[in-house]
Amino acid sequence: MAAFMKRLASKGIGGADGADGAAGDDGADGADGAAGADGAAGADGAVGADAAAACAVTLLWNLVECQTATVTVGTNPYGVAFDGSHIWVTNSIDDTVSKIDVSTDTVTATVTVGDFPWGVAFDGSNMWVANNGDGTVSKINVSTDTVTTVTVGTNPYGVAFDGSHIWVTNAADGTVSKIDVSTDAVTATVTVGANPFGVAFDGSHMWVTNAGDDTVSKIVP
Repeated sequence: MAAFMKRLASKGIGGADGADGAAGDDGADGADGAAGADGAAGADGAVGADAAAACAVTLLWNLVECQTATVTVGTNPYGVAFDGSHIWVTNSIDDTVSKIDVSTDTVTATVTVGDFPWGVAFDGSNMWVANNGDGTVSKINVSTDTVTTVTVGTNPYGVAFDGSHIWVTNAADGTVSKIDVSTDAVTATVTVGANPFGVAFDGSHMWVTNAGDDTVSKIVP
């Protein structure tokens, strides 16, 4: 027994395991990855209300962005009138009138009238066109595009409607022709100032601008 104890003492028993060491510091952050490619550009947005308002204020209707349509008609267009569904434009060099559908912006008819058509007015059923070169007025039925010709004075220009009669200024004569729209007859020829051009109805009177003497004539129908 003594010998066994001596051997144990000489050999020695192993000590307990040491405690774990402290955790090391975190490593440094890695470098950021490369930025991704830019996405494709989005489509342009519609013209906003501000742009439309700017066109209205500046009156720059010759700019493309201020126009919604451009319609080709005849040569040297001048007079224009509306019948409720179509715009009618006089083409003074071509001796025609273009009829434009306002819903499609297309010319649906080209009507031949007299020489050098100028002013135009609508009476509710017909377009009346003053033909400056031949002293006539063309009455166009807007439903059938048929034409009736009425003789007036020399160099007719302006045209206006008073509810029952068409009034036409005859620039070279210094007169205004009054036409009954139901019979196509000239019922009166009224003397005004020199070179009458424009004409308008105020609900009770016709007003005529006399370019040759700087006056305006007021006519009781």
